[in-house]
Amino acid sequence: MIPAIAALYTPDILETAKKRFGIETIKDLGGFESYVYEYSKNNSNYILKITHTIRRSVGMIRAELDFVNFLRKKDIQVAGAVPSEQGKYVEEILAEEGNFLAYAFEKIEGTVGIKTNWTEEVIQNWGGIIGQMHQATCDYARPADFPPRQRWWEDDIYKMDQILKPEETEMKAAISKLLREIKDIETPKNAWGLIHGDLHQGNFFWNEQGIWAFDFDDCEYGHFVRDIAICLYYATWDIGTKQEISVKEFLILFLKGYFKHYDLDKKWIYKISTFLRLRDALLYLVKRQAWEGTELNEKQQKGMEMQVERILAGKPIVELDYEEILEKVLL
Repeated sequence: MIPAIAALYTPDILETAKKRFGIETIKDLGGFESYVYEYSKNNSNYILKITHTIRRSVGMIRAELDFVNFLRKKDIQVAGAVPSEQGKYVEEILAEEGNFLAYAFEKIEGTVGIKTNWTEEVIQNWGGIIGQMHQATCDYARPADFPPRQRWWEDDIYKMDQILKPEETEMKAAISKLLREIKDIETPKNAWGLIHGDLHQGNFFWNEQGIWAFDFDDCEYGHFVRDIAICLYYATWDIGTKQEISVKEFLILFLKGYFKHYDLDKKWIYKISTFLRLRDALLYLVKRQAWEGTELNEKQQKGMEMQVERILAGKPIVELDYEEILEKVLL
């Protein structure tokens, strides 16, 4: 948890949130950037999230939930937002500094993706739901009284002076160069819009109906190919260990599912490596912020060292022959 948020969080905050949403008993699910809980009400299960205005304004959360419910109305399998007892989708809870923000979603029953066997069906469904969201977002219009979700480069995480030490000039320069490179990429309407931004294998459920996406906390305006790169980035963590499939085979199946629902210009697939590098940089900064002042275990330390090496060398987490992959996708 971000230390500044953890320092402000008290049991009273949780009790207030429970009252606002009519919750009696609750189960702590942990959380990395937000506090996450599970609860039952009227024979249905829900997820309660609590974050702070340090991370997101109330307007940003309202915009997230509106997009989620827009996708739900489009019959896309996402966990829909639910209102509090007072009919509010976001409840503001006064803290010593700023406000905590509480909001809730349906809990979808099924197996979390990280525990799911990645069959061809699962992987194609994974790509398919990303394609469905990209098709839908082309028609999305936010309510006039809602602020827009941020554009990807407006995330506070890229304010590196707040996270990195003054002497880390080489790292700052490497990330800054990458950010400039991506900001210079064109943003045509058919390849740019509001994206999920974090649909890794821990953010979907799998059941007999297919994949159900949740956790739109990072949804923002960005290139569609970024969503694809993010899924690939995290897939590499499990491929070869928990999942018996190659990275190339994964991406071929994923893209076959994706192109069933959205006809993204194939030229963007060649940009995947660039967006893999962006995810590496962002995740490195997120971990630096969240783990500030904590002692890392051997696995965490090794992971950070590998990220530093890749970022400074300008290399993605995995290198692939995208021309060969596209040939197989389009067969």
